[in-house]
Amino acid sequence: MCLRDCCAAFKIPDSIPAEHLRWDAWKTTPSVVAGATSGLLANTCASRSHYSTNIVVKLDLFHCLRRFSRECTSEHHPLYSTFCQLLSAAFSVVDQEDLKRLKDAYEFCGIHPANPTKQHTREHCRTKIPQPTELLDRVEKVLKHFHLATDPNNVPLFKPSMLKLWRIQRVHILRGCLSDPELAEGIMYRYGGTLQLNHVPGEGAKVPIWIPVRGTSQQEGYHFHQAQWVTGTHVSTELFQAQGMTGVARWNYQRLVDLKQPGVILPAVFDPALLVELNSASKTVTGQDKYLALHLSDRDTGERFGLEYQEPGCRPVPLDWDKHRTQKRGEFAAVVPPSSVQAPGPAQALEATPPSSWTPPPGTPSPGPAPSSSWTPPPGTPSPGPAPSSSWTPPPGTPSPGPAPSVGHPLSALPKQEMSTDDLQEPPAAMGKLI
Repeated sequence: MCLRDCCAAFKIPDSIPAEHLRWDAWKTTPSVVAGATSGLLANTCASRSHYSTNIVVKLDLFHCLRRFSRECTSEHHPLYSTFCQLLSAAFSVVDQEDLKRLKDAYEFCGIHPANPTKQHTREHCRTKIPQPTELLDRVEKVLKHFHLATDPNNVPLFKPSMLKLWRIQRVHILRGCLSDPELAEGIMYRYGGTLQLNHVPGEGAKVPIWIPVRGTSQQEGYHFHQAQWVTGTHVSTELFQAQGMTGVARWNYQRLVDLKQPGVILPAVFDPALLVELNSASKTVTGQDKYLALHLSDRDTGERFGLEYQEPGCRPVPLDWDKHRTQKRGEFAAVVPPSSVQAPGPAQALEATPPSSWTPPPGTPSPGPAPSSSWTPPPGTPSPGPAPSSSWTPPPGTPSPGPAPSVGHPLSALPKQEMSTDDLQEPPAAMGKLI
């Protein structure tokens, strides 16, 4: 199986049947370490080959843990929750100084025993993913404890495919795809101020707030803001690049505000044009820019938002404001005239109903005249009026009620299969009343 993930492609053979029952198949040997850490290790993705070779591609911890949990027999297994907790603890190491400060705050607030909750630990303690050697040892101990574990019904916790999954993730662990870089500045977190634990006053209850800059939620949050920078779905390439670069500049400026680095002077309002004027005036008077962290260039630096590429045969399409601007509701109503089709009135609908061809079953007493346009009353019956025909003429001397209504059926324009025969039938009683 060939994999292309956060590092170079590699192959892992399929495990043989019942191999997962022997712990020797799970153990990491020196030959396994040498095979995983030799040769080409860097990823050859487009972002590295076409944009910057200094980009380090990492495997997200959430996705790695999710791969392990999918190889369990069921989420309802009695040992599933315990396995996930221990595996998560094996991948993450809590900073002991931050944890001691949080426990001291618990004791200052009178909380006994001083066992910080999971939420407080996540907010006020920094965590890191260990280096490959330590991380491999921690994860391997968890797998050794559970690889033959079963429930009271003798159902194993792991699927047989867990062995191959472990061999794949072991390569990522040995290549450092999960480990945090060793940086003294704590770049994986940014300082978010302090908080009085349980609203208790005093220095002893003050705990720091640490905001992680890595992880799935932070990346998705950045992608959400990217979608807000572009003002529409039909914009020119120049406008898209301008909005994207402006959004990146504002994002970086907000990160500087959140970091609260000592000695970094920031303006109260972010306005690129105003910052250029202030820095220019300050350089003229004092010889240096006023805001060194926000030095903006007045010429094109060649930077592009995203990967820089050019497809052959394509050219930028300039935005025509008069053509592409959004129409208001009033303007759209003025362009589209109202429909001239009018619905028929009640009298028109009544007189336009075509004659029915319904016939009662044999032996049924007739409730009235037969529902036919050619019906003739029996001899000696007084005429109730003119025959219901479209060619009827009023008797002489009768004033004309107006132009004759249309006899076209209002549903005549519909397809025949959409007109039910029940709509064209009238019950015998109704026909008698009409006549």
